[in-house]
Amino acid sequence: MEAVNILLIVMIGFSGIIALLLGYQIKRNQSIEFISLPNLSLEKIKDKARFSSFAGNRTMMIGVSLITTAVIIGLLPQFLMMTILLLILLIAVISLEFIIDFKRYL
Repeated sequence: MEAVNILLIVMIGFSGIIALLLGYQIKRNQSIEFISLPNLSLEKIKDKARFSSFAGNRTMMIGVSLITTAVIIGLLPQFLMMTILLLILLIAVISLEFIIDFKRYL
């Protein structure tokens, strides 16, 4: 395995662990001040417990997808470009879902 692939695996895996921990922190402690979106004021949120659970789950989904991508790159390095493109698509879909659905909690 090339050094570039190893570095890529470490960077993506580390980012996944950070996203998992951040999502867990948001969900468990209702730390929604980590979230920065336009037109989102903490005073506007009606149900902070459900919103923090929603935001934490989406962040943890991104973390799991990052870790899964690192594992796939490690096991199947010949599909590197396709794996990264699928990761970008998955993160875009999760982020768009979050942006569209967060208005339910305002």
